Parts: sequence; structure tokens; C-alpha cells
Amino acid sequence: MALIGRVKIGLLFLHATFEAVPDIVLQQEEFRIVSGEPRLAVWASGGDFEAFEAALATDSTVADVQHLSDLHEKRLYQIIFPEERAPDQLYPIALEENIIPVRSTITRDGIHLTARFPSREAVATFRDACREREISFTLQQLYREEGAMNDGGLDNPFGVTDPQREALLHALEAGYFAVPRQTKLGTLAEDLGVSSAALSTRLRRGQQNLLQQTLAQDAST
Repeated sequence: MALIGRVKIGLLFLHATFEAVPDIVLQQEEFRIVSGEPRLAVWASGGDFEAFEAALATDSTVADVQHLSDLHEKRLYQIIFPEERAPDQLYPIALEENIIPVRSTITRDGIHLTARFPSREAVATFRDACREREISFTLQQLYREEGAMNDGGLDNPFGVTDPQREALLHALEAGYFAVPRQTKLGTLAEDLGVSSAALSTRLRRGQQNLLQQTLAQDAST
């Protein structure tokens, strides 16, 4: 069964851009190589778009940039890099090891990648490839895909179902986990329209899933 890994690697490109616009956040939409040119499509948010575009125009790692679309407070850009530039350093390794990106967020402090790895050996190969290229690599979380899919899906990497999430958040907001407690289980159950026994089970299972997908994973890796 495949593994879902959350890793952080060092920034490969756009150093000057992030120095100029440190608050910008880039969510990767697509990466591909066309006629030898690495092309990265990203949704940008959280910063001054005009300053971001001006910084890209003078960034030595960028060959060209295209503003493709606007959506609320985000903008979609395609950034084109010169041939054989940094963005494709790890691309052949990912292809060879059958590593499939699920989500990639790029900030001034690095690339935060969630990907599907076929095995722990593939994780180690990707880690070694980073280190050989003097790119920092930190494994933040590694868990089996089956557990995540059964409990919450890839959009919920902590393995908590929607009812469990609702119960946990409501209990947190109502002060159920505070010391001393600020509400009773029965009151929470009435709020959610379930029995006290059902809510107690939901809370315990939700907490178990959180621990299995966070602290227990850290201990096993």
C-alpha cells in the first residue's frame, strides 16, 4: 500500500522574489517541461501582486511569467524558467521512483510537499537526492494511504471523519477539554443531536485517529 508523505525541502528557485515579497504564498497547480523549459503554474495569494510581478520580472531564475487568471484574492501565474534550471532537479527522481505530488505549497522558507510514495525506499531515495544536491529535506509526516482514505481522505491527512471533526471542534470551543471542564458531555450531545454514549465514542475515536496520524507516526519514523 502506498504511503502519503509530508516533507519540507529547501527553496529551489525564486529566492530574490521571496526576498522582495516575503508574504507571498504559492500553491502549485501544475509542473511540466515543454521543449526543455520547466514551466510552473501556481496560485499566488497573501501578498502584493504588483510587487510580486515586478520581482519576478527581475528574478534571474525566471525566463518569463504569464498572468493567467484571477479568483477572489488569488492569481494564477505560469512561471517559465530557463532550460536546465533548478525547478527540474528533482523531477527525474520523482518520475523514476513513481512519486506522485498531491499538494505543493511554496513559501519563503521552502517547499511544503505532500506526495504519494510507493514505499519507504522511495522516500529515502528522494531524501538522498535532495542531500546530494545540497537541498535541505525534512520528513514531517508519513502514513499509509489506506488509513487516511478510510477515515478522512487525502484532504484530511489526520484521518478524522467529518462527524468526529465536528464533535472535537465543538467540544474544544465549548471548553470540554479545558481544566476544569466548562461544559458536560450531555450538554454537548444535546447540541449535536446525538446520545451521550454516541458522542463519547465519536470523541474517543477522533482523538485516537489524531494520535495515530500525528504523534504515533513521528514515533515510528
